[in-house]
Amino acid sequence: MRVARTKTQDSVTTPSDTPESDSRRGDEAPSTGGRPPFDELDLALIDALQTSPRAPWSQVGTALGIGATTAARRWHRLTELGLSWVTAYPAPSDDHCVAYVEVRCSPGAIEPLTDQLVSDPRVFSLEQVAGDFDLFLSVVTRGPAALAHFLSHALGAHDGALSVNTRVSLRGYREGSSWRVRALDRDQRAQLGPRPAWTHPDASSSPDLVLLRALGGDGRRSYAELAAVTGIAEPTARRRLQRMIRQGEILFRCDFAQQLAGWRLLATYRMNVPADRLDDAARELSALPDVRLCAAVTGNCNLLVSVWSRSAEETARLEGHFGERIPGLTITARTVTLRTVKRMGQLLNADGTAAEHIPLEM
Repeated sequence: MRVARTKTQDSVTTPSDTPESDSRRGDEAPSTGGRPPFDELDLALIDALQTSPRAPWSQVGTALGIGATTAARRWHRLTELGLSWVTAYPAPSDDHCVAYVEVRCSPGAIEPLTDQLVSDPRVFSLEQVAGDFDLFLSVVTRGPAALAHFLSHALGAHDGALSVNTRVSLRGYREGSSWRVRALDRDQRAQLGPRPAWTHPDASSSPDLVLLRALGGDGRRSYAELAAVTGIAEPTARRRLQRMIRQGEILFRCDFAQQLAGWRLLATYRMNVPADRLDDAARELSALPDVRLCAAVTGNCNLLVSVWSRSAEETARLEGHFGERIPGLTITARTVTLRTVKRMGQLLNADGTAAEHIPLEM
């Protein structure tokens, strides 16, 4: 499987005592100077940026009870080591077709097929899983015909793909940008201000693709940096980005190497609920703090749900909770992720740290 080079995701200028970027490869653990990869303040900082990804350091520092320089230095360390990052991507629209693709591979084909797919901009997430299949892809294309082309050419032409099962997303109820570490209390979160809810963008609106690409690998780029990278005048970049945020055309996500922080298990469930309760059940599941993804899908199940847990025991308890809260719910299949190779365009090392960003299909 391809090994990616760790790449800095943030360009904040920090004092010279900030740990230098390491040059690790593959399975090597990040160099943290003997300290754990994350401490409580690191997790609080990540929570703050999950709540308000582009908040100024002064506001973040106030919420955390630290100075702006300390907050920036902390974030610089996390990004230099690939431990956390902020990315941006277009919100799903009527022009996009989102699908979840389950691929069963022949022995020895998992690695070459992964290498082929990981650079494809239509594959925004890719996981190697344990279950009834081997690879789990999250795919976005410009309409159903483009999805059919991807399935026929990128997957169907590969001898190692023994079977492909595709579930088209009919409606998304929750995705990773709304998940929280939950390290902040209510007062701290209030100091960061309300974050716009995940909304379906206006059909008449059109996101600025140049700005989207510039923010894909570093969602915290300043307006001055955006102007320098894109050639767009700084006031224009500010106005366009604020419009995209206001109209729900762009989503920001603060992610991190969750296994190094204690979230060791990622499980994905295929569920069936009574059709007349689908919307209510999806909303109730989406409200659970462990749920990262909840979508109504096609196929032999009508809900796809992914959760992050700290242990197998915690996951088992959560499964029981599903049935207690939602009468008539049945779990038809479950998988456990062995390795996340790519998450929302971010290529990951084996330890879950960020390597490089691959622009998404837009």
